[in-house]
Amino acid sequence: MLKIYVGCALLHASPEFREMIGELKRRLRERYEVFEFLGLEKGTARDVYEWDINKCVADCDIFVAICDLVSTGLGYELATAIEKWGKPTLALAHKDSK
Repeated sequence: MLKIYVGCALLHASPEFREMIGELKRRLRERYEVFEFLGLEKGTARDVYEWDINKCVADCDIFVAICDLVSTGLGYELATAIEKWGKPTLALAHKDSK
């Protein structure tokens, strides 16, 4: 089964944004394996880095980056996915995103 990692900003994300990401992942799970990011409430910054980079980005078949919000971590995930592992990557943002 195709493994997908959906990366996005979390630190300053609104509840509505988090719900949108949750719904996207629920829909993708109907057909694909979708990795779950650790989230800041479940570990230290180091734990989040290790899980997101060395598990989710490293092991996914496709990386989907939701670029609606500013995120240093997401930028690092994008760079690592593309430059280090050559992962097929799709970066998406709503038209009104900054």
